[in-house]
Amino acid sequence: MVDFDKETLELAKKWVEYKNDPIKFAEECCYLPTPGGDALPKLYEPQKRVIKDFYENHFLILLKSRQTGFSTLSQIITAHLCTFYENVIIGILSRDASESSDFCRKVEDILDKMDPWLRPKYKTKSVQSFILTNGCQLWSSAISPQNPGAVFRGKAITILFIDEAAHAPNIDEAWTAISMALSKSQLTAEKTNIPFGTVILSTPNRTQGIGKFFYDQWIYAINKESLFRPHKIHWKEIPDFVEDPRWYEKQCKILNNDPRRIAQELELKFVGAGGTLFSEEVQTKLQELEGHKPLEVINLPGGELHKLSEIKKGKFYLIGVDTASEAGGTDFSTVEVFSFEDMEHTLEYKGKVAVKIFVEKIVKLIARMVPNNIIIVENNSYGNQVMEELVYDETYQFNLFGEYKGKHGKLAKRNKNQMIFVPGLNTNSKTRPLILDALYTYVSENPEMIKSERLSLELLGLVDKINRIEADKGANDDLALALGFICYARHYCSDLLGNTEQDSHANETTILEESVSMISRFNEPDIPLKGNFQNSSFDHFKKDLENHILENLGNMKGHVNTFEFFRRADGKPFLAETKDD
Repeated sequence: MVDFDKETLELAKKWVEYKNDPIKFAEECCYLPTPGGDALPKLYEPQKRVIKDFYENHFLILLKSRQTGFSTLSQIITAHLCTFYENVIIGILSRDASESSDFCRKVEDILDKMDPWLRPKYKTKSVQSFILTNGCQLWSSAISPQNPGAVFRGKAITILFIDEAAHAPNIDEAWTAISMALSKSQLTAEKTNIPFGTVILSTPNRTQGIGKFFYDQWIYAINKESLFRPHKIHWKEIPDFVEDPRWYEKQCKILNNDPRRIAQELELKFVGAGGTLFSEEVQTKLQELEGHKPLEVINLPGGELHKLSEIKKGKFYLIGVDTASEAGGTDFSTVEVFSFEDMEHTLEYKGKVAVKIFVEKIVKLIARMVPNNIIIVENNSYGNQVMEELVYDETYQFNLFGEYKGKHGKLAKRNKNQMIFVPGLNTNSKTRPLILDALYTYVSENPEMIKSERLSLELLGLVDKINRIEADKGANDDLALALGFICYARHYCSDLLGNTEQDSHANETTILEESVSMISRFNEPDIPLKGNFQNSSFDHFKKDLENHILENLGNMKGHVNTFEFFRRADGKPFLAETKDD
C-alpha cells in the first residue's frame, strides 16, 4: 500500500474539487492578461449561469452584447475540459484565421499559467492547435470561402464552439458539412462518458444574408425546436459596466454612434436587410420585450400555451387560428388571442399536433378560457377540419367568424334562397393583401402590443412579397398568420364582431351586443365560476369549468344571442340580430 504525504493528498482533494466545480477552477486557477499584469477573473452571474448550463445540458446558444466576456468564458471552459478530462476533441470555428488563432493562443496562455501540479502537458503545440498527453485536442479554424464544407474534415470533434456566428460568411454551409459528423462523434462521446456539446455565441446581426444562420438558430432555440438552450446576456447584467457611467458612451463612440450598430452590438437587436416587411425602427421596438416573459407556461399536446396577460372577464377576445399538419414540414399549428377593445396580447399557442387533437385539446380549451370570443379560422386546407369539429360539436356552440351566403350571392332574395352560414376566413387574391395590410398597420402603429418573443422573431423574418404574408427561407410565419387573421377581422370586419359603445369619460369601449358562444354566460355575476377563474391554477380552472358546463348545459340552451352576418350588394357587412330557438 502506498502512503501519500499530506501535501499530495491535499492536492488530490483540490484536483477533484476543481474538476467538479468549474466556476471555482476559473476564479482560482485561470490567470487572464490585464493591463499591468495577469489577474484571476471574478465571474459575473450570467457567466456562472452559462457554465452550469453547459455542463448540464451541453448545447447552448448565446445572444450577447459586445465585451461581455463570453468568448473568454469559452476559453476557460476549454481549459477546464483539457485539464480534467481525457480524449476531449474541441473545435473552435471563427469567422477568420486571426480570430481562430487568437482563441487557441489564449487557451494555451491559460494552461501555461496554471500551477505546475495542475497543468496538463503538451504532446504537440502550434498557433492553431495543440494535442495534450491526456489525449485532449484543440483545433481552431476559420471558414474557407472557397470550400466552407471542408472545415474540420477528418476531425472527430466532440465539443464545438462557434464564435461570432452571426458575422461569419458561409457559416450555414460549414454547419451543414460538420453537423452530421459532429452528431456522430458526440453520440460516441456520450456513450463513453467523454464531455460533449456545442456552443454558438454572437452579437446579433441581420435576419437575412450574413447573420441569417444565427438568427434562425436563435428562433429555433426560443421555440424549443432544437437542442440548443437560449441565453440572452445584455450589458446591463454586467455590474462593472452598469457602475461605470462612461462605459456605454465609450462603446457608442467606438461604434461611431451608428444607431444600427449600437442596436446590434449593445442592445441585442436583430435588424432586417432590404425586403423585410417592417422598418428598422419597428424591428427594434419589436425586440424591446424586457418584462414580457409569459406569466404562465402551460404544457399542452405538441407544444406550449403561453399566458401573456391576465384574462379579464368583461373583455371580448379575438382568437386567430392557423392550422398545419402534424406530419412533416416546418409549419406549426398556432393560436393567438388578443382582446377586441385594446388589442391586449393575452394567450399564444404553438405546436406540432394532429389536427383533431389541436381542435379538441387546444382550440376548444382556449375558447373556454376566454369565453367571450369569436374564433377566426382560415377555411382553406387543414382549417376546414378545424371548423367542422367546431361547427358539429354536440356539447357547445362555438362562435365562428364567417358570413351568410345565398345560392346566387344576392341578399335581396335571402328568404327564398335559404341563406347558409359559411364559417371561416377565406384567404384568396382579394383577402390576402388585406390581411397583409392589416397586419402591417397594426404592428407598425403599435409594435409594443406584441408580448411574445416567439411572435416578435417571426414578424422580423417576414419579407415583403406581393399580396403574400411570407416568412423568409428557413423561417416560420405561423404565429404571424394567426395574428394577421385577427388584424384583418378587427380592421376590415369590425361590424361582424359586435356592436360597441365608446364611453369617453371612462375611456373604454363597452360591448353592448356581441357574437357569443354558449358558455359566454359565465361572464354574468351570478355564475360562481367567475370568482375563482382568474386566480385558480390551470388544472383547477379546467376541472371547475368542465363541471360547471355540464351542470348548466340544460339551462343554457335556447337562450343564446347570436348574429347572422350578411354582406350588402356593395360588399360591405351589416348585422341582423336573431334568436336561437
